[in-house]
Amino acid sequence: MFFDDLFDSVNGSFSKPKGGKMYRTAVTPTSPHQKLWNKTLPVLRSMRFHNGINHGIVPSLSSWIKTVENFKRILIYLNSKGINSYIKLIIKINLDLNFLQCTEHQIQLKEFITEKCAVFFINNWCKNINHLINGKIHFGIEMMK
Repeated sequence: MFFDDLFDSVNGSFSKPKGGKMYRTAVTPTSPHQKLWNKTLPVLRSMRFHNGINHGIVPSLSSWIKTVENFKRILIYLNSKGINSYIKLIIKINLDLNFLQCTEHQIQLKEFITEKCAVFFINNWCKNINHLINGKIHFGIEMMK
């Protein structure tokens, strides 16, 4: 359950819990994500690989630590800008690259991802603003369905 909840907390893209997965939802100042992240960071930092000869932290665990820390930073930054919830769909691609320790062609991958995420974000934002103006949705978390 530890990694299942942790993965859900950085991979959720629903506005409301589905199938008993409370962490697969938007991150808000009152959502359970921060409590989970604060609880899991010390555990992740304490995990070590040990085979009798060598020991150390596994690269994928380092990536998880960075990912969780950065999600916390993103939430603080967005809250300071008046954004009280976000869905983690756009950030997923970067998580995959960090988790897999993808280093080949990193510059090209980052440029590609940045471009695609920016286009996705702009298209999605324009669509949602258009729906808002036409009265089809209310401003808030429903906007990101």
